[in-house]
Amino acid sequence: MLAEPGPDSLGNWFWVCWSSDEDPPSILAKIKPEGYCINWSDYVDKNSTMYDLWGRKTTDPAKAVNSIFSRYDDMEFLLIKYPIELDEEWIIATQNHYNEDGQYVCDFYLKGRYDLHTSVQVQAGDFSILRYQYFNDGPSEYPILNRLMERFYCKPGVGRILDEYYYEYNEPIIWERILELLDYQVH
Repeated sequence: MLAEPGPDSLGNWFWVCWSSDEDPPSILAKIKPEGYCINWSDYVDKNSTMYDLWGRKTTDPAKAVNSIFSRYDDMEFLLIKYPIELDEEWIIATQNHYNEDGQYVCDFYLKGRYDLHTSVQVQAGDFSILRYQYFNDGPSEYPILNRLMERFYCKPGVGRILDEYYYEYNEPIIWERILELLDYQVH
């Protein structure tokens, strides 16, 4: 008898909790043939049905997905493209830039790029990984829109091993670890 597909099987939506089990999930994810897609939720209303959808557990995923979809026009951001070639880039999302007076100035892109195949050591062990960089790409006259922001270190078949982020705009860039795989077991 074949096992029933899990919530993170190809094409199925599942919840992601970023910080801890005490926090409600804020992201829906889906594994697609072209990679790992997500939908951001800006907030979680404690009185909504989303509050009870911890981790990957839900009795009504369609209702939960629709509650997030109804808030956005552009959905399903491709966060991690895979398979992918070295130095290949893709657009994750198009965003608007406004000046101090709230007037529209231009569009810019949030992009991803696979830039390195290396190994990384975390508490869970040593992993051969693909490193993805995430950056803004906008008109050259707006340098604040053109900067690196985050790195994901991913192991195919395992997931994200390490996340790094930097907060300063000036060189040299000082990367800070914000998420690290602590425990890994083969089941």
